[in-house]
Order: sequence, then structure tokens, then C-alpha cells
Amino acid sequence: MKQFFSHKTPVFAGEDVLTHLQEKFNSYRRIFLLADFRTLRKCLPLVEALVGEETECHTLVIQEGERFKNMNTCMLLWKQLQQLHAHREDLLVNIGGGVVCDIGAFVGSTFKRGMPFIQVPTSLMAMADAAIGGKSGVDLEMVKNQIGIFSSPEAIYIYPPFLETLDPRQVLNGSAEIIKHALIHDADLWKKIKKENTVPSTEEYIYRSAELKAGVIEADFKETGLRRILNFGHTIGHAIETYSLKHDNHPLLHGEALAMGIICESWLSMHLNNLSSDAFNEIKDYIFRFYTKYNLPPSSLNELLALMKHDKKNIDDRFNISLLTDIGSCSFDNYCQEDDLVTALNVYYDLKGR
Repeated sequence: MKQFFSHKTPVFAGEDVLTHLQEKFNSYRRIFLLADFRTLRKCLPLVEALVGEETECHTLVIQEGERFKNMNTCMLLWKQLQQLHAHREDLLVNIGGGVVCDIGAFVGSTFKRGMPFIQVPTSLMAMADAAIGGKSGVDLEMVKNQIGIFSSPEAIYIYPPFLETLDPRQVLNGSAEIIKHALIHDADLWKKIKKENTVPSTEEYIYRSAELKAGVIEADFKETGLRRILNFGHTIGHAIETYSLKHDNHPLLHGEALAMGIICESWLSMHLNNLSSDAFNEIKDYIFRFYTKYNLPPSSLNELLALMKHDKKNIDDRFNISLLTDIGSCSFDNYCQEDDLVTALNVYYDLKGR
């Protein structure tokens, strides 16, 4: 079993973590297991089997997907916890992907001013990124993560066999964050990823990605400086994800929108931050090897700009964006104009992809 820390939170990873998780359960009289309908079928039974007969256990279930990462879902869970007489000596266990981990952390941290919770990520996205970091948030009117807090779980348990439940699209979804972590903070990891004939999704990549994020968070937990590099690709990526949620019958997943944001913000890095054209082309070509180009209509530009204005990093009317200086190196607090963002989106629109 591998162990490291994310801002004092122990992270346990490996195929033998379930024994440790079972020991954790034995120290609580009551446990609440939170899952969505996907993990309810495929992952929850394995975790539920770890709960001892003397421990009272309740299961809470939410709808799956970003559309349900909102205050309505939180209100439903708070009411259920209240009706079940949950209190601050009980344990909330979040079993699922990024949405479950985000909502569960927010609900647990705010119910009765905070009950202990742990994260059991079941998706590649959650294992490599979303469950790590001590931030929780929900969307407000489909604008990403507008309501949230900094809060740390008791522990995080990464059990790689859960990845066997994922379809190829979910693997692509999570791999985008691993790619981003390499681009902002580990040139050697990027070189290794680039040589592969598939996207990074093995245990080795998961652990390295999680450790990279944990290291950044250790240096800047409250996101006052360095942690902002983790937002590379997200200023544009989040806007596109929200746009797709509003307009598409089958909306983009977070990682698919992030892949597009990475290309756009790599172009901005070349245009504004001295990233070489060779590096931009290298990033663009790799992304298009695996991620299908999203046909963003030119008529969407005004709506996308309006969404980007909600970005938490912005100051006054200035767009604050994290940009690469080189592959493996990223700077934060770069300010750009609307015209820069529009040009980046138009560049993406004109590129030839899959």
C-alpha cells in the first residue's frame, strides 16, 4: 500500500487499502455511505461489505452527473441526514467520481458545522485529481463551483480495481487532468505520456498525478498563489463545459472540456507567455490524437466570455489566467483581454482535429 499526504490528509493507495478502510469503519458507531446510481451498482457493495455488524449503516443516493452538482442535491442530502439524526460523531463516506466527492465533501463539511468524511474515489478523474486537495464546491445556475469551501477529509482511499468499472469515455475524462498536471509541473512525466499509444490511466500515472497535486496544495492550501497553476486549462475549459451542459443533449464531460481548454490556453501561453510554437504544436497534436474536437459555434463567443467573467481568479474586470512558460512549468496571475480569449477560441475553431 502506498501512502502520502495532501495537506495533512493521509492518502492510501493500492489494492490492499480495503483492509485499512475496514479498520477505519470499526472506529465509528454510525456510517453514512454516499453514492450515485452508477457507483450504487458497481462499487458500493464492495465498500458496504466492509461495515461491521455492530455499526449502524445508511446509504444515501444521488443522481449522477454534473447537472446534479447543485444546491438542490445538497438540500436533499442535508434533509436526509437530519431525518436520520446524523451528528458530528458519525462518518460520511463519499464513494464515487468527482461529483460525488465534491458534493459529499461540501455537505459533510457544512452539516452541523462539520461531520467527519472520507473520500473513496471510484473514477480516474477522482483518483488522479478531484478527491485530492481539500476543496469542495457545487455549481450555481450551472456556473462551475461558485459555492464551496476549503475542507479536508479524514482520509482518502484510492482502490485501483474500481477503474475496471469505467467505460473508455470516462478514462479519457480523467486522463485530461493527469495530462494537465504533467504540463504544469513535470516535464519528465509529459515526455513519458507523449510516448504512449494511449492516454495515461495506469496506477503509476494516478499516483504521480495525485502526488503532484498534493505537493502543490501543501505549498499553498488556500490558493493564494502557487495552487492557481492547477487552474491551467480551466478558465476556458470550465466555460465550455457549462456551455455544453446548457446546450447539448449529450454534454461534454469535464475532462473533454479541459482538453479543449488546454489547447486554447497553450495557444495563449505562446501568444502572451513565451511558450514556444514547437511546444504548442506538441501539446495540440497529442490532445487531438485522443480527444475529439468539439465543434463550438462562433455564435457562442459572447456566452462563453460571460461565463469566464465568473471565474473565481478574476480581479475587477480583468481575466486572471494561469499559463505555461514551458512544458513542465506554469505561471499564475497572468492577465489577458477579451480579444485574447476570443482569438484563442477562434484558433481552436480553425484547427483540424479528429
